[in-house]
Amino acid sequence: RRVHGEVQQSSQWNTQLRHENESINAKLADFLVHFQERVKQNNEIILDREQHIQSNTLLYQEELRKHDSLRLTHTEKAKGLLDELRRTDEKLAVLDQVEKQFKTSTDMYRDKYQQYNDNLSKTSETYNLYKGNVEKVNQQITDLEKEASAWKLKWESSNTHVISLAENKRRLELENATIRAKVMKLTDLRKAIQKRYGVEPSTTTPFESTSQQSPNHHPPKKDKELTVKEMYTANGDELPDLDKMNSDENRITAS
Repeated sequence: RRVHGEVQQSSQWNTQLRHENESINAKLADFLVHFQERVKQNNEIILDREQHIQSNTLLYQEELRKHDSLRLTHTEKAKGLLDELRRTDEKLAVLDQVEKQFKTSTDMYRDKYQQYNDNLSKTSETYNLYKGNVEKVNQQITDLEKEASAWKLKWESSNTHVISLAENKRRLELENATIRAKVMKLTDLRKAIQKRYGVEPSTTTPFESTSQQSPNHHPPKKDKELTVKEMYTANGDELPDLDKMNSDENRITAS
């Protein structure tokens, strides 16, 4: 019985220890999970702080570079201002010398101007006589200018008229040449058509016939002689467009 009691007591003790070990193991596992999460959070916080420190370091270095560049810029500007100030001092010194020379020249010219006024007061009577003569000459010049203007207007009018006559002459000559060319083309065309239809061509040109005949003279037509238009219409052809032929010829000549 005693042994059996001790065994039961030992079994109960082992069971209690087992439960305690299981509770401790569960607590330890929970603690390990929390510990790992805490370590992970601490690592993230440390990484974030390191990144923040790096960004702050970069910003600080950038600010230092900007500060250095600004300091160099301000130093160069200060040197430039000092140089400009030195040049300004030199210019002021030169201007002081120029001012002194100008004052000396002004005093000299003032004395000369006083002498000139004295001489001018002495020669006032001579100047008045000269002024009267100049006014007479100016009046004569004015009269001559008026007369020259009138002759200039007459010359311009006659020159304009001559230019207009020359332009009209040129225009009439061009029209005459154009009409002669058309008439010669019609004459050649009439001769070609008369030759084609067996009609005896005329030996005189239109200019010769018109110069020899009177304006009211109308010669009778021959029985076998036909006009150009009648020959074309009799054959069923269409009369050619002379204006188009002239324009094509002018275009070919120009090109």
